[in-house]
Amino acid sequence: MSAMQSPPRRPSDPFVPSEVWVGATLIVGLVFAIAGGGMVSSLVSGRVIAMPTSLAELFSIFRGLVTNPSDPSAAWPATGQPGPAWVTWVCILVLGALYTAVALWISSEIDDWQHPRSQARRGFAGRRELARAGIDDKSVRTAAVATRSSLKGTRASKLDASEVAIALGRNMVDPDRVVYIKQNDCMLVEGVTGSGKTWRVAYQRCMDAPGPLLVTSTKVDLISASYEHRAALGRVSIFDPDNITGWPDPIRWSILSGCQDPDVAIRRAQSLVSAMPMGDTKNGGYWEDKAVVLLRCYLHAAAISGADLATLRVWVNSRKGREPREILMRTMPGWEAELGQILDSGSDSSDDMIGAASRLLVPLASPALLKAVDVPMRESFDIDEFIRSGADTLYLVSKGKDNSAAPFIAALASEVHYLADRHSQSLPGGRFDPPIRFELDEVNNVAPIPGLPDLMSDSGGRGITIHAYAHNEEQNKLRWGAVAGKMFADNSPARLILPGLKGDELQAISKMLGDRYEWQPSGNAQSGPTLREVPVMSPAQIRQMDPDQGLLIYRTAPPILVHLPTVWDEKESRAAVLRSQKVFDEIVALGTAPRAELRSGAVVLDKVSDGTTLS
Repeated sequence: MSAMQSPPRRPSDPFVPSEVWVGATLIVGLVFAIAGGGMVSSLVSGRVIAMPTSLAELFSIFRGLVTNPSDPSAAWPATGQPGPAWVTWVCILVLGALYTAVALWISSEIDDWQHPRSQARRGFAGRRELARAGIDDKSVRTAAVATRSSLKGTRASKLDASEVAIALGRNMVDPDRVVYIKQNDCMLVEGVTGSGKTWRVAYQRCMDAPGPLLVTSTKVDLISASYEHRAALGRVSIFDPDNITGWPDPIRWSILSGCQDPDVAIRRAQSLVSAMPMGDTKNGGYWEDKAVVLLRCYLHAAAISGADLATLRVWVNSRKGREPREILMRTMPGWEAELGQILDSGSDSSDDMIGAASRLLVPLASPALLKAVDVPMRESFDIDEFIRSGADTLYLVSKGKDNSAAPFIAALASEVHYLADRHSQSLPGGRFDPPIRFELDEVNNVAPIPGLPDLMSDSGGRGITIHAYAHNEEQNKLRWGAVAGKMFADNSPARLILPGLKGDELQAISKMLGDRYEWQPSGNAQSGPTLREVPVMSPAQIRQMDPDQGLLIYRTAPPILVHLPTVWDEKESRAAVLRSQKVFDEIVALGTAPRAELRSGAVVLDKVSDGTTLS
């Protein structure tokens, strides 16, 4: 049963009608402007202060101003005289304008004070709910001191919350309050194309990542926009086998590195297969398992023998090849038996298994892709160095389509996570401090790390933060299966819903948010309003949120409406993006990667042949 808010009190007529308040405010304003205007004008003119001393004198002044506006002094009692007519009227108008401004400000403050309480009663999180959930300013500072060994002994009050937590945006219910999530909270962001995943969420998370950062994407925009800032913090590496960015010096990574170890071969095979699921085929899970068996056998045999990936492709496509089996017979006889069982079978199912494994390596037909992943060990990207770096950045880019580098992107991202997880247990407190962050844009197309739905609930405690960006639950289920696809959202401590979702998912989200009570006018003056139960947010309201809004579902907290400004709305962030993109584009145009990383925001390049220097 959905959560239900306590019924609100039955609305009743106010003790003092609003019309009376308005009238009283106007009367006080008139008295202030006229009486005060007369006093000020007399002071300005050097005359005896003109100040009424009774209600009768006030009434006489009002009447005199109306009947003889050209001579205000005639309306005042003889005990004091205001200044000349024009001075008196200017003073009256100025004080009247001042009174109006103050009255409007007070009214606005009252509305701002009442609005959060009203919205909180409607089922949304206000300041108390944020504090209870531990994601207000004070709570995140306290939590940082308690969980991060580097902050032990630091007074929480001395910390800047935005430096020890992630500031998502302002609470739409209480605009004076910033909504935070903790640095180690994993988050699933769901939004259709154009809903703001890149420029309202992902870019900001690249900019505020305090430690090593891994970013996946299908486009260059997020990379070029954050490049300058990240390069100022540490080394930037770009893995781009599909040559989407045009980066002049992309890294290379050997898919075979370490596969002499059977466990490494198993991990690599699982990563490759998970990136190209066969869930839309009959018994897809069975074929995936068998494809893993074939690939781990061939990866291990190639690594042991020193064979390259081109040779491995030949092995996969040849049922009768003896070399890999002979290698496995010496090192892993049990694996050789599994491989032989598949290869020696003449059944159609055996052909299907071989075909499944072969399809995974089709992208290696591209010479550029083959070059990016068929690398001598001494030239392969050093993952251990990256995770121990402190603030280096690794961008992984792929089209995420058939025959793209996506399986190898997923394998590299998976290996980074595995080694980071292992390394975390050797660190104080068993966690990275500051956390290492994974910004997995287009996660289902580019970086489906094996077991990711489970990792969303488990990684944060090790100081490994995962922010995964997906289109919707349907896409998650298509990638991971019905059960794991649903777990992807359920296991995420934070789930951010952006506008524009469609389908049955909206109804499920609305139901999860719960219901609230509200009084509805009955149309019958005698019976009065009636109490009814309504959703906190209907499916239509979730779908039709404003472009700058997001719905945050955080652990056990009530739903939180967050204001998510785009980088293009803010002058400083817009300038930073454009500057970074310019630097990135100039490097690509020159065809020379910087030999020195950014220092104090300036890229330093050696002069190229035409004498151009980028600085």
